[in-house]
Amino acid sequence: MSDGRPVVVVGRLMNDPKLRRSGTEGTPFLKMRLAIWRCGEGERTATVGVGVRGQLAEICAQNLRRGRTVAMAGLSRVQPSNEANGTVCARFEVLESARGTQVGKMILISKTSD
Repeated sequence: MSDGRPVVVVGRLMNDPKLRRSGTEGTPFLKMRLAIWRCGEGERTATVGVGVRGQLAEICAQNLRRGRTVAMAGLSRVQPSNEANGTVCARFEVLESARGTQVGKMILISKTSD
């Protein structure tokens, strides 16, 4: 696993974000997927997972809905993953913060789904 490279990802939300609380402290967090491109008609859509926590998670849960275009800035993380058919691939995620650094930003590009 590698992480720590700053990235900005622009895409459309695939689902409404669901706010959750972690641990005994109840820190708010959410995970969402952004569709970043589709290669052609009938092709698979490339997606990126985004993890957000704290106040930014609460703001995202209140303001973001499926289909909206957003830009998320954060730190990248690549993890190996096994698909259901046994294929090994890599999952790319954007985390709003890591190792105590706060680099997370969310920019709402469209006010309603286009």
